[in-house]
Formats: sequence, C-alpha cells, structure tokens
Amino acid sequence: MFQSNSSGSDTKNEVPIEEAADLCVSTYWRSQVRSIAYSAANTSDKLILRQLVVAGVLVAANPRQESVAIDPDEVRFFHDSMQSYLTARGLFRTDKRWDALFRAAGDPGFVSAQSDILTVIGSELFQMCVAVYRPREALRQQLRGHLLLWAKRHGGDLTKNNVIRGLPERILSDPMWTVEERDNAQSLLTKAVQLCTVVDTQSDDASCLSAMYAEIAPIIWTFPNAQDGLDFGLS
Repeated sequence: MFQSNSSGSDTKNEVPIEEAADLCVSTYWRSQVRSIAYSAANTSDKLILRQLVVAGVLVAANPRQESVAIDPDEVRFFHDSMQSYLTARGLFRTDKRWDALFRAAGDPGFVSAQSDILTVIGSELFQMCVAVYRPREALRQQLRGHLLLWAKRHGGDLTKNNVIRGLPERILSDPMWTVEERDNAQSLLTKAVQLCTVVDTQSDDASCLSAMYAEIAPIIWTFPNAQDGLDFGLS
C-alpha cells in the first residue's frame, strides 16, 4: 500500500507515504473537506491519486462510480481515520513550531470530525497528531506551554467546569488533585496542567495533557486574537 521514500523499492502499486501525507495536508488540512477532486486534479496530484485508487486507499466518493477503470469526479479515503493519520504525518514534517496542534484541536471543522475507532473524545485529527508528533517530551512541553498561556491570557473567560470537564479520571482520582473554594478557572487550569505534566511524564505519554487540550482548545479558538502570531501553513 505505502512505502517509505527511503526504501528504494519500485513497487508498481505502492505510493511513497510522504507524498500521500503531503497530499492530505494540501487538501483536507486546507479545506476540511473529506472528498478530493479527481478528474480536475493537476497532473502531479492525479498521478498520486491514481496510485492510491489502484492500491485501494482511495475509493470513488460516489458509490455508483465503483470501477477504477472509470475516472471518478471525486474520491475519498476508504476510512476517514486513514486520512486523518496521513494529514497528521504530513503536518509533523512541515509544522516546524507545532502550531498546527491548536488548529487541529480547536477548529470546529476538525472538532466535529471525531473518531469511530479511537476511545478518546475530541478531534480525530488532533488525536492522530498526538500519536504522530515526537519526541513525547517535546509534545508534552508544547501542550503544557499552550495550556499555561491560555490560563494566563484567557483564564478570566473560562469557567472551573471548563477545566474539570477536560480532566481524565486518573487525575480526578489522584490524591494530589484538589479544588479549593478560592480557586478560579485560571488557578485551577494552572494546577491541573502541573499535575497532568507530572502524571504524563511518569507514564511517558501525553494522555492527560492532550485530554485537557482537546477540551480547552475549542473554547479558546472562539476568543478574539487567540490565533494571532500562529502559523498554520495555510498561506
């Protein structure tokens, strides 16, 4: 189905995974539309699309155009999760500052596209980014940095329930987690981020921080100027 560009093989029906990932960034990441124009695609994109159709990765968007012998007007991935994974992989290669994490988690167009194979809530694309972006320590630092910045800039616009809803059970049941009467949303979010960082570091993952991020990012996305200074690679 896919091959690494470094494999050196020349299998007829295999597509370099990096090219498929770049295609997803130039289509789904930009448009948030799952289907891809096929018959009107440019020559270079059409070559990749054709390989993906032959490999069974892409299928006709219109079920009545099932035959690969007839060029369909539009195609789509055989499963949305494959498209989300490839988009995340493409973003990881091009997103130098990891700003894309915020859009993947916060933009309503992606938040509404939740996974039917992952057990976590929130944007499927964001969850795929969490699975792809490495090293884990850098991922934790980025998620933590964004969350603490939001606590500082937008803590007054959040509620304590916004924070608590984003906490996984492993944090809510942790003896170190307490909610005091004097806590406001800013202090509670800061406290939650610190505890999530400790727990995630101990387990060498980013499950707690990413759960909080998936809950808070869509709220922050709606605030004026929240996206200022960020580069989502859309220009």
